[in-house]
Amino acid sequence: SSERLQFEIKYFYLSSNQIENIAEGFLDNFLNLAHFDMSQNRLRHLDELLFLKVSKLAYLNLSHNHIRNLSINNFKNLDNLLILDLSSNDIETLDKNLFKGLKNIRKIKLNSNKISHIPRELFSNLFNLNELDIGLNRIRLIENEAFKNLHELKILNINSNLIDKLNNDLGLLILIK
Repeated sequence: SSERLQFEIKYFYLSSNQIENIAEGFLDNFLNLAHFDMSQNRLRHLDELLFLKVSKLAYLNLSHNHIRNLSINNFKNLDNLLILDLSSNDIETLDKNLFKGLKNIRKIKLNSNKISHIPRELFSNLFNLNELDIGLNRIRLIENEAFKNLHELKILNINSNLIDKLNNDLGLLILIK
């Protein structure tokens, strides 16, 4: 039996290429990967289990691609992820369980997408989130209590959306900070 090579790489930069997809299992041997930058490529889709084995990942940049759909399993095992950049993609909808496993996340960038709706439970377990950017989208509805548990939130950007009214939940958050 041939033993598969395990890479010691911690920082992996693949930005500004023309990559359209990442093969299933591509990252499985990068067990020490902490920083992965795939920004400015042509990704349309992420394999559901792509990041399953890179549990040490702290920084993930997928910005400036053409990603449209995200699976609820995409970020499932990323307990150590601190920064997630999904800005400048074609994301339209966000499943309420998408970020469930990201218990240590500090910063999420979702700006410059096509998101129209923020589900109530989307950020509900992100107790350490400091910065959230959902600006430059098509957001009309932010469900009540969408920001309820974000006690560490310092920066919230919702600029350039289609919001026409503020609910109490959002108002309270702005008053407290």
